[in-house]
Parts: sequence; structure tokens; C-alpha cells
Amino acid sequence: MSIAATFVGQIFDLERDFPGIPSEELLHSVSDYKASRSSALAPVQLGLLVAGEDPARYAETLSRYALMFGISGQMCDDYLSLFGDEAVTGKPNTADVRDGRRTYAVRALLAAASESERAEVESVLGSPDCTNQDIDRLREIAAHHGVDRRLRSDMHRYAELACKEAAGWRPRWREDAVAFFERVPVWGVERTL
Repeated sequence: MSIAATFVGQIFDLERDFPGIPSEELLHSVSDYKASRSSALAPVQLGLLVAGEDPARYAETLSRYALMFGISGQMCDDYLSLFGDEAVTGKPNTADVRDGRRTYAVRALLAAASESERAEVESVLGSPDCTNQDIDRLREIAAHHGVDRRLRSDMHRYAELACKEAAGWRPRWREDAVAFFERVPVWGVERTL
């Protein structure tokens, strides 16, 4: 990943956390630059280089795969940051909220909440005094509006799109390699939920 791409990713990351509800497109851009390119695209490109292939020949399909895989993975991470078990994730549930991170989970919560609930969420976002009780209240609001179920559904949908993209690689590359990339996005979501 180039230095310029890293810089762009940082800009999107900062822009995401401005007050208000970030657009889903902005969150996808953050995922693309901060997850997809380094965690999915670069490893596949390196594998192709090792196999003697020119990754540039397959740039479009590799980019689509990486983006869908990156979005599903980032959604999963964001979901776990709000709804996960700290003992399993190793990350305090208050971290993203305390830091004012407007993640996929926070965006979905803000978008679904009533005006008074949105004010509650906003009062906690970015607060260094955010407590586990505050997170429990955000979870209540989210559960009331089905945010947790919708996030799980969305992350599965993006993982399935990545799987479908990888399935199209079958005529070009070895079956075992294609099968791996076809299965790993859904496995990545299901192993943590």
C-alpha cells in the first residue's frame, strides 16, 4: 500500500468522526483504505506474484473482492466493539464510544434512534467518562431498533458478495486457492459472532 493511500485513509478516518451521521459511502472508503487494501488486496496480489501472475491483469475483480471482504470485516470489528464480550475481544466495549468513533455500529445506531435517543448517544460519544452502564444503554437502544440484527445481516451480505466474486476466479486459478478465498469472508464473520 502506498504512502498516499495511507494518508487518504487517515483523512477519511478523521472525517468519519465529525459530528453527525457519517454516510455509508464514507465508512466504505475508510474500510477500503484502512482494511481492504492492506488486509485483503495486498495479500492476494502478493500470492499472485509468487505464483508468477501479474496482479494488474486482475485489478478490477481483486479490488471488488477486497472491498467487500474489508467492509464485512470492518463491520464485524465495529459490531464486536459495541456488542461483543470484552473477555473475548480483548478490547473494552467503551473504547470506540469513548474515542468518539463513528463506526458502522454507531452510524446504524444514530440513524435508527429517535431524536431523544440520538441526543443520548451523542452525549456519550467522545466522553472520556463513558461507562459500561452507558454502553448497556446504547445496546438497549440498538436492540429496540434492531440495529444489532441489521448489522449482522449487512456483514454477512458483504461477506457473501466477496465469496461470489472469488467464485468467479475458478476458471483462472487452482481450485484449492479459489475455495479458500471463496470461504474465508463468511468464516471471518461467523467465527466471531
